[in-house]
Amino acid sequence: MPRESAKSKESSYKCDGSCIIKGLIIAAIAFVVCFVLINLLWNWIVPDIFPGLVQSGSIAGAISWYTAFKLAIVMALMMGFKAGKKAHHFHGMMMWKDQYK
Repeated sequence: MPRESAKSKESSYKCDGSCIIKGLIIAAIAFVVCFVLINLLWNWIVPDIFPGLVQSGSIAGAISWYTAFKLAIVMALMMGFKAGKKAHHFHGMMMWKDQYK
């Protein structure tokens, strides 16, 4: 059974540019959804879970849209780092699997 070369595997994943645009649109929609959910869920849940801390001022009972935007950026970066690490780990496992065929 002949092995597929790395070039033949890469050529099966070609993108004409529209997949990049679709990916960016999906990422933007996911970012906006997370942004809105962070704000709404924080303002709805945190005051009920931590009423004493909200009253003492240790935790904000409500956050602004700007603060929710900053939290969404941090979450997106953390997910991006996690996804990159996972993809690298998966690639290494596939190379190991191919080595012992």
